[in-house]
Amino acid sequence: MKNKCVENQCVAIISMLTFMIFLLIEFPISTSTLISVSKWLTQEKEIIIMRHSEKDKTFSIDILSAKGYLRSYLNPIWFKYNNLVPDCIYAKHSISSGDRTIETAIPFILEFQTPLITNYSRKKISTMVKEIKKSNCIRTLIIWESWEIAEIARLLTGDNNVKGWNSNPYKNHIDVYNMLWIITTQLKVYKTFDIHDTNFDSIADHISHFRPTLMSSF
Repeated sequence: MKNKCVENQCVAIISMLTFMIFLLIEFPISTSTLISVSKWLTQEKEIIIMRHSEKDKTFSIDILSAKGYLRSYLNPIWFKYNNLVPDCIYAKHSISSGDRTIETAIPFILEFQTPLITNYSRKKISTMVKEIKKSNCIRTLIIWESWEIAEIARLLTGDNNVKGWNSNPYKNHIDVYNMLWIITTQLKVYKTFDIHDTNFDSIADHISHFRPTLMSSF
């Protein structure tokens, strides 16, 4: 009986290989396509978490400030220069705290035609993380509020020792918007670029000089 099962398995494998060879002959695939598929299969997943851009504190509803809008429109340029273009984007949906995360995401969508998922609020973070882990996206960008970012990172890494946005390398997170948390095999914190004024052209001309600066790793 055992030999019979082994024989049947061999026949099934040979039949499958024969069918695959037939498909390759009848529907040839270019070398570049095979290389692309190979790269996709071997690529390591990368998850980038960032805070929304600078907010305007003069209004009761949180919206982006002039610097915030400028940073949001510069972000895609900086991401492109540094080979960090995302395959999909998650932005927090919150009626109570305004749409600053979505406002931060819009320039990415316009520049890269990247799908935007806004189905998740704070209460659904764990569900979002499960979806991201199962996703086919190689590089996922999460745009969120600072005080919930550590919780997302803990769920993604399984490391409960990950501290809050304001723990390292910055002591005060209130005005920190130039930071990325990047997760592959471990969590690393990078600095992006500074905005000292609201002149788009003066910053855009030099944005390529700003490289990700490793600040710390967990």
